[in-house]
Amino acid sequence: MLLTVKHNIEVAHRLFDLKGKCENIHGHSMWVELSLVTRTDENGVYALDRDDNPLDFGSVKKRFREYLDTNYDHHLLLNKNDPWAAKLYDQETEGLSGAEGHLPGLVPVEGDPSTENIARVISYWALATFELPCTVTVDETRVNSVTLSGYGDDKGYTVG
Repeated sequence: MLLTVKHNIEVAHRLFDLKGKCENIHGHSMWVELSLVTRTDENGVYALDRDDNPLDFGSVKKRFREYLDTNYDHHLLLNKNDPWAAKLYDQETEGLSGAEGHLPGLVPVEGDPSTENIARVISYWALATFELPCTVTVDETRVNSVTLSGYGDDKGYTVG
């Protein structure tokens, strides 16, 4: 069974490593879909968590939406190696705040904050949080999306 939840996030980003129009700061109204691959109880009525307990749909929705709202919604995602933002990162790590150096909503990302990378990071979070195989789809626009599947094994989590 696939237990699927969706949520909308408004994200600004800039792709530092990819030359072209996406080097400019721009934004997207992204839709993120998380599908957890679950077993069902013997009657096929409830999705089950890793320990074969009923998986509370409300809890999955709440955790997923809180994660997206806290880390992505109305945030500016920039590559942590982007020299354009390096001074801001340095000031934030030194503890400066206010007009001198804090940009509210600025999130440093390992690598470019591409739709592919956003989907990858969300997949790893979902695997660690729910401990179930999952699929994450991020719709960058109405016509462009990325889908990744993730699963756990003895060596950790794999997303691909």
